[in-house]
Amino acid sequence: MKFKIICLLLFLVFPPHAVNSESVEDNVQPQKYYKTFGSILPVTGKFSKLGERSLRGIRTAIQHASNFGQYQVIVKDSKSTAEGASAAYRQLVSEITPLFVIGPVPSNHLKLIEEYNARLNQPLVIFPVFDLNTRSKNIVSFYLPIDNQVNNLVKFSIMDLKLKKFAVLYPDTGAGKLFSKQFSHYLNVYGGK
Repeated sequence: MKFKIICLLLFLVFPPHAVNSESVEDNVQPQKYYKTFGSILPVTGKFSKLGERSLRGIRTAIQHASNFGQYQVIVKDSKSTAEGASAAYRQLVSEITPLFVIGPVPSNHLKLIEEYNARLNQPLVIFPVFDLNTRSKNIVSFYLPIDNQVNNLVKFSIMDLKLKKFAVLYPDTGAGKLFSKQFSHYLNVYGGK
């Protein structure tokens, strides 16, 4: 009985320290492992709007890819030129070893990158405007033919949006003229003007 009273007094005089429900081990955050990839984008120059939209799309994809792990992107500016794209690619692969490199690199900007890439065995994913025959097995090209792009655009505009009359503004380039010609063709097919 005396022992119980002494224990009770000790309990009252020296109450047990409230222990947080989290142990020290629980407070140690697991170190996040990021899968790093690179992106060559026209952040400055005449294609900067494309670079901004592409970067926004890449960041959105990273946020929604949490089921596949944690990703981070290292972006290098192509300055909207072939030489800038090549310099950005060289700088990127000299600083890190990315899982892959991605970018909407214009087809005519790829030649210098392709020559350097052939020595690296580094996966490179591009989205060219025109179909691209590349010599490198490391370059993956996702290309949707202009005919398919324009067909879907016109069909959606006429069938879903119920638009009938169009004015077409296009750049005075080979690609611009081709898009305009295809647009006019599909307008006739679907009954637009």
